[in-house]
Amino acid sequence: MLSSLRGFLGNFFVLFLLGLLIASFAIWGIGDVFRQTNTAVATVGEAEVTDVEFQQSFQNRLRVYQQQFGPEFTQQQAVSLGLHQSILGELVQRTALDEEARILGVRGTDEKIRDSIREMEAFHDFSGNFNRQNYEFALTQAGYNVQSFEATLRTDLARQQLLNTVSAAKIVPQSLVEELYVYRKEQRTADILSIPASAITDVPEADEETLKQYHENNSGQFMTPEYRNIAYVVLKSSDFTQDLTISEEDIQEEYNLRIDEYNIPEKRTLDMVSFMDEKSAQDFYDRVQAGEDFMTLATELTGFGAEEISIGTLTQDEVANNYNQSIASTVFETGVDDLTGPQQTLLGSYIFRVTAVEAGESKELEDVREELVEAIRNRKGADGLYDLIGRVDDELASGAELDTLSTDLQLDLVRVPAIDRSGLDPEGNLIRTDDIDLVLAQAFDNAIDTDIQVYEASADTFYLVQVYNITAPEVRAFETVTEEVAAAWKAQEQVRLAGERADEALTKARDGVALQTLALEYGGTIINTPLIIRDQIRNQRDVSPTIANLMFSLEKGKVDMERAATGDGYVLVRVTDVIPGHPESDPLGMMALQQQLATEIENDILGQFSYAVQQAVPVSVNNRRVQELVNPEVLPQ
Repeated sequence: MLSSLRGFLGNFFVLFLLGLLIASFAIWGIGDVFRQTNTAVATVGEAEVTDVEFQQSFQNRLRVYQQQFGPEFTQQQAVSLGLHQSILGELVQRTALDEEARILGVRGTDEKIRDSIREMEAFHDFSGNFNRQNYEFALTQAGYNVQSFEATLRTDLARQQLLNTVSAAKIVPQSLVEELYVYRKEQRTADILSIPASAITDVPEADEETLKQYHENNSGQFMTPEYRNIAYVVLKSSDFTQDLTISEEDIQEEYNLRIDEYNIPEKRTLDMVSFMDEKSAQDFYDRVQAGEDFMTLATELTGFGAEEISIGTLTQDEVANNYNQSIASTVFETGVDDLTGPQQTLLGSYIFRVTAVEAGESKELEDVREELVEAIRNRKGADGLYDLIGRVDDELASGAELDTLSTDLQLDLVRVPAIDRSGLDPEGNLIRTDDIDLVLAQAFDNAIDTDIQVYEASADTFYLVQVYNITAPEVRAFETVTEEVAAAWKAQEQVRLAGERADEALTKARDGVALQTLALEYGGTIINTPLIIRDQIRNQRDVSPTIANLMFSLEKGKVDMERAATGDGYVLVRVTDVIPGHPESDPLGMMALQQQLATEIENDILGQFSYAVQQAVPVSVNNRRVQELVNPEVLPQ
């Protein structure tokens, strides 16, 4: 960022935005830099939330979600999830706080505004001082003016002053921090006796009547899958490249278009220091030439760190764009580990050091012929695919069904008479039609009356799928699943018997019998756990969270029973050691806990205060205007 600022004044706009971010206030945000008078979506006391303010906030948040979930996350989905209501609530809350500050007479003073602006790094010169010219230039580049920016900043400062006053008394008693640390950092060990159900082999065979009753009582375990009769069409860019002829003219044109990729210019890794005047730059140059270390002297004289002095690896054109053509020519005539003399610009005097050189590279057409052919093939295939998708959309818009559409456009329609979610037919055979795995999940998400649409599987593959019939699951006859019923009944009996044995073992353990003795009697195994820390139960992998929670609910020496995490039987847990947390041994952990508690208390106070303020002022919401902005198609005409 610093090197870009040094190189080109236009980049002040980027730094300006970052400066605003630095100046933003905790969880409450900074207000709009430029508010206009528009139709209000909400009235809060004597203030308004404008439709422009709401729309900008909504679209900004939507773009964040689309970056996280992909462009397929639409505005309609955001509205269905209530994003617009959440945004409106935040804006009403912020406006209510601004109104409270106004009523109480809290103001952002001229001195505070001046100090805040002077602290924003985007408005500093290379010496780290505020520069009025930079300030006005940055605002102009961003499309704002000084008056509107300072007026909005005044409002934000007043709001922050109000919130700081409310949350100032977030005192966290040291005794509370210590007690909570002792509790959270408590460590325990335990002996765990496992009595697995699968190890019980003396389960008697069940008679037919017992198995039939089990089948009836647990019929949900023995259902046929749901089957669907579907048809689908898959569209691929490769379908348009099978008989494609690529001419020499096409290859030459592609090479010309990508010439920059194949003619890689020389690059140089550079350090750069800047001075306000030529004399200071010349003195620095002379001292380095006399033997002083470049980086040591540069950091001493400029106050910048080594990572700021290093401006990266650049081409000659990039150096010219960042500085000027004369500097670029000089830099690329300088050898490795050599310095340029002082280079004059409007912003000061620069000295560059070359620390490395990357040679350029040039590839002739014949060197990249195969790559060019593949690129042309892919592009033409994509062009053909998207042209076809356009024609498909036109057919669908006219109400065409999938079979009609495939006939009209000469597409390969695949029909599957009956398939379950795992890709099997009613006889249990795996269906192997082309691309069935591509469409199967969507086929089971759709209903019979779902509108046909084009789904994207990848950048070069799309598909359409239609459901014609659904066969609901049915209970399979006992005679066809006798072995499955017998196995399920036996597994249930094993768990029941394991529970009885665990109950007996628990009674004996509480009477003082050692777990090692009980392990021999009941055929179980014993595990000695390592130290488990209370506040790391979810992150450790030595025992399941359920067993760990049981460990921390028992007194030392006590024993209790729990189902095994795998479901295979039961376990007995006896706590063998309890080690309280030691605050005095972890000052950094204590400090972090104290800061965490202070933040939680502050957020709680601010939340309650903000809610009280919002309840105290009249709020009116223009729901129709909100709907016009985010979901106009649902409004009655």
